[in-house]
Amino acid sequence: MADYGTLEYWEERYKRDRSPYDWYQKWDMLADLLKEHIGKDDRILIVGNGTSRLPEDLYDSGFRNVECMDISLTAVDIMHERLASRGIKCQVSDVLNMVQFLDNEYNIVLDKGTFDTILCSENSYVKADQMLKEIYRILSKENGKYICISYGQPSYRLTYLKTMSKWDVDVLSVKKPMSSNIYKLAHNNNSNDGYQNEDSNIDRPDLFHYIYICKLKKNNE
Repeated sequence: MADYGTLEYWEERYKRDRSPYDWYQKWDMLADLLKEHIGKDDRILIVGNGTSRLPEDLYDSGFRNVECMDISLTAVDIMHERLASRGIKCQVSDVLNMVQFLDNEYNIVLDKGTFDTILCSENSYVKADQMLKEIYRILSKENGKYICISYGQPSYRLTYLKTMSKWDVDVLSVKKPMSSNIYKLAHNNNSNDGYQNEDSNIDRPDLFHYIYICKLKKNNE
C-alpha cells in the first residue's frame, strides 16, 4: 500500500514520473462549480498541488492571482518549469506550518486531495487539526473560503471540518469521471448531520467525489 502520508513517497513518485497528474477530477469537471465560488480578483493558493494542471487551468480561465505550493521540492521544480511562462509562483511549504504565508493573505485556499493525504499519515487527527488552523490563519477574515476536494464522504470529513466552529460548510458532490453530473447535497447548518440528501444517487456514495466549501462565518474574528 502506498504511504501517501510521507514526504519520501512523494519525492520518489515525482522523480519517477514528472508528467502532469490530477487527482480525482480534471478541470473540465470542476470548472463550472469552482467559478461559482471563486472571483476573478480573488487571491488563490493551491495547497499540495503536486504536478496538477490546476494552476494553469485557473490562470487560462482568467484567474490570474493564483499561486501554488507543495512539500515536495521535486514537484515544485517541475512546476517552476511549467509555470514560468505564465508567471505563476510555486514554492515549497508544509501545510502543517506554512511560515512562508502571511495571516489573512488569501481569499481562496484550494485543496484537491491534500487533506486526504494528511489523514493517511500517522497522528492524522492532530495533523488534520494543524492543517485546518493554518488554512484559517492565512485566509482573509472578510471573505475567505477553503475549498476541499476529497474522496471522503461527509459522514467522515465533516467530523474534522466542523471542529472549526468558525466555518460554515456546504457539501457538493461530483460523480466520478464516468459522469459529468454535479449534484448539490448540502447545506443546512441547523440540521443534525450538517447536510441534506437532495439526490437519490447518494445511496451509492462510492460513486462520488465531494467538494467541501468552507466559508468563514460572519463577524468572526
